[in-house]
Formats: sequence, structure tokens, C-alpha cells
Amino acid sequence: MIFDDYATHRHRLKSIRRNKSNYEVKKMTSKSTISTVGIALFVVTVAVAAQLVTLGQDYNGNTPTITGVWQMVVTPKTCNGLSAPVSFPGILLFSQDGNMTGTSTAVTSAYGTWEREPGAGNYSFKSVSLRYDATQAFLGTRVLWQNISLNDGGDKMTTDGTFTDYDKAGAQVASGCSTAAGTRFE
Repeated sequence: MIFDDYATHRHRLKSIRRNKSNYEVKKMTSKSTISTVGIALFVVTVAVAAQLVTLGQDYNGNTPTITGVWQMVVTPKTCNGLSAPVSFPGILLFSQDGNMTGTSTAVTSAYGTWEREPGAGNYSFKSVSLRYDATQAFLGTRVLWQNISLNDGGDKMTTDGTFTDYDKAGAQVASGCSTAAGTRFE
């Protein structure tokens, strides 16, 4: 009888030790998982912070940025590269908040948004404007997409992109390409 109790007790002790060992392994695995997740969160946080610092440098004037007023000369061209014989002036304003506006002799005021693109001094914008004929009759809208490159000093820009004209009903009636060169207005 004593041996039976001893055998039962011994079996229970082994079971407790085994369960305790399994618990410690699970506890160690949980700590390892928490450490891995913590390291991953740290890496992501550092990457996001680095991006915010880069954006902040642009807005603090440490790196030339697109924000400001630009005097432009726009040259329409066929999309195969042949320039039209005429160019016209324009003015663009890029705000820090990613909005932009502009005007030219070809369209009424343009309104749109801009964003940074990969690489130093690279940006893009998309805008919409109203189109009128010579008698001021409303023709429709023009949507413009442009890629922008700033020079190293941040006082000159060039653009290259496309435009699409729509009639009053929203049907596409024309499209083409354009380039522009501009200087910062100060």
C-alpha cells in the first residue's frame, strides 16, 4: 500500500515536472515572439521616422523643394517629341500641403495636387482647368499630368507630361504632350 501511494505520488511528480517544463518552454517561446515583434516594431518606427525627417528637411528649407511660385514657359508638343512652333507663359504655385494652382494664356486657373517622387528634386502634379474659346464660350476641361525635376539649387525646374481635353459632356476630344521650363519667383 505504501508502495502504491509512492508510485502514484511519483507519477504525479513526474507529471507536474513535465507540465512545468512545458510551461517554461511556452513561456520562453512567448518571450522570444514578443522580442521578435518588438524588434520589428522598432525597425518600422525608425524607417517611418527617417522618412518624416526627410520630409521635414524639405519644409524647413534645408533642401530645395517645389513649394513657392514659379514663372513658366510652356511648349506644347506632339507626344513623339516634335515641339509646336508656339510657347506661352504660365505661373504655378505649389503649397506645402500638397495643393497647387496655376494659370496661363492657354487655360483659366488650374487647380490640382502635387507629390514627391523618388530621387532628389523629383515631383509630379495633376491639375484640372476650364477651357474657353476666343468668344469665352465654355468648351470643357483640361487635365494635365506633369513630372517635375528641380535643379540642385532649387531655383529652376523643368516639366514633361501629358494633357487631355474633354468637352462639356466629359468626352475626350484631344490629348497631347508638353514641356515647360521655369524659374522660382522671389
